[in-house]
Amino acid sequence: MTGVFKSITYKYTDSDKDDLVVVFPQAMQTSDDSKPVVSLLSELANVTFIESGYYGITKLDSFNHSDSYSISNFKTNLRELLNKIPHKKLYLVAGSVGAIHALSFLETYPHEVAMVALAGPALYRNRGRFVNNLYKLFLWIGIVLYPDKYFEVMTHLFQSHPNTPWLRKIYKSVITKIGAKSFFLCLKEIVNFTSKNRSRLENMLSEKVYIFLGDNDDVFNYLCDKNLCSKAKSCQSVKFDHDSTINGARKQIFNLLKASII
Repeated sequence: MTGVFKSITYKYTDSDKDDLVVVFPQAMQTSDDSKPVVSLLSELANVTFIESGYYGITKLDSFNHSDSYSISNFKTNLRELLNKIPHKKLYLVAGSVGAIHALSFLETYPHEVAMVALAGPALYRNRGRFVNNLYKLFLWIGIVLYPDKYFEVMTHLFQSHPNTPWLRKIYKSVITKIGAKSFFLCLKEIVNFTSKNRSRLENMLSEKVYIFLGDNDDVFNYLCDKNLCSKAKSCQSVKFDHDSTINGARKQIFNLLKASII
């Protein structure tokens, strides 16, 4: 069943179970892309897959910027939605950018979440004040000017950089599926969320968060913080790349949740 609640579009799979799993996909990932993990998790619980509602999965054109998709508004809307779906225990499963939304929800409503499982979480690696501010400036320019054209120029400039083949690989998908503005706003929220209170984030990860890292996840390896991920209650390496995240780690996530639910 597909539903819409305020700014959130979701797909709900009713398996006649007591518990609920909410799946926060990585950027540009749809429910069709995520059928393997949703199908497996529905053996354990009812599943709500977020189709759109936050930056990175919601399509925006260059001139459209709705605050209803911000991390804070999405979190508020999601809680209202989940209050309408009967469940005993709540589990959060997220890949890449979806991780900051799962963690943001956990941060605000810790007693409502039984467990969080993250695959290739987009937790930005601190590179020092100068580089961080330069990166934020790069994103700000992309957001306020002509995002699609700006992204095209940046992709062209970095096309020969040995560490950014993923940028060239995702360019066409970004433009056609979500638009560069949604992509830049998504990256901005990743940086801001990870940077705002690192010690609190470390404590939160250690309590009820389980992380799976992809051996071949080139995007994570270039941008994200493996040391921060190591603070989680459990952090394991799994064979998947950035295109798969939660699908790639679905068996490990299933076994993790199964041990808690059954």
